[in-house]
Amino acid sequence: MAVALAACGDEEEGGAPAERSESPSLAPTAEPTSTSTAEGDPPTATVPRAPTPPPDATGPEEEPGGAGDEEAVRTRVRVAVDGEGITPPRVEIPAFLALRITVRNDLPRRVRVALRGAHRAVRIPARSTRSFDVDGLQRGEYAIDAGGAGRGTLVAG
Repeated sequence: MAVALAACGDEEEGGAPAERSESPSLAPTAEPTSTSTAEGDPPTATVPRAPTPPPDATGPEEEPGGAGDEEAVRTRVRVAVDGEGITPPRVEIPAFLALRITVRNDLPRRVRVALRGAHRAVRIPARSTRSFDVDGLQRGEYAIDAGGAGRGTLVAG
C-alpha cells in the first residue's frame, strides 16, 4: 500500500511528482479489518450492547407507583341504591375484563352491597358513594345484592 501511495504522489504544475516524507509515528499501526467474505458479501456491523445496570439500580418500574402500566384496564359499573332498589336493575359488561363498581347510596341509612359470585362486598354509609374492584368475570349473571334495599343483575357476556 505504501508503494502505491508513493507512486501516485501529488504532481505540481511542472509535472514532476512531489516528494513525500512519511514519519514512522504517523503511520497507521494496524490495518482495518472487514467482516466480508471472499464472495464479496457486504461488511456487517455489530451494535455494541448497553451496559448492564448494577443489581441495586432502580428504574421507574421499581419506584413507588411504577411506570403506570401495571394498572389493569377496568370497565366502570355505576349503580345507585335508593328507595326503589338498585338502579339500573340490569347492567351488561364484557366478560373477563376487570371491573370497578361504584355504588351510590341515596338512602338515609348504611347499606351493604355485595356482588354474589365474585365474593366482594362493601359497606356504604348513608348518602355517600364507594367503589370496589373485581377481577374479570366469566360469562354469566351475577347478583348485585343490597339486602333489604334491593337487588340488581350484572350480566357478563
